[in-house]
Amino acid sequence: MSFLSDVYKLFGGGGNLVEGFSIVNIDGHALYIDGITRILQINDDCIRLATRKCILEIVGDSLSVTQSINDSIVIIGDIVGVTKVV
Repeated sequence: MSFLSDVYKLFGGGGNLVEGFSIVNIDGHALYIDGITRILQINDDCIRLATRKCILEIVGDSLSVTQSINDSIVIIGDIVGVTKVV
């Protein structure tokens, strides 16, 4: 069970991630994303990630992956936006 699933339960949910992923944005400079199945693309200005149900595109400047464990990932940089592509 993931940290975010545990938090979800605290707020009355069943622990299932509705979209197949959860994101914590820390002041536009770091993202913690849970529910990643695959890293599709890594560039300084764009990172694309696959989840169970969609593809996420993270855009910004000086982006880098600092941690990737199981289905969770940490991205740092100047994050401009996160878009659900599919």
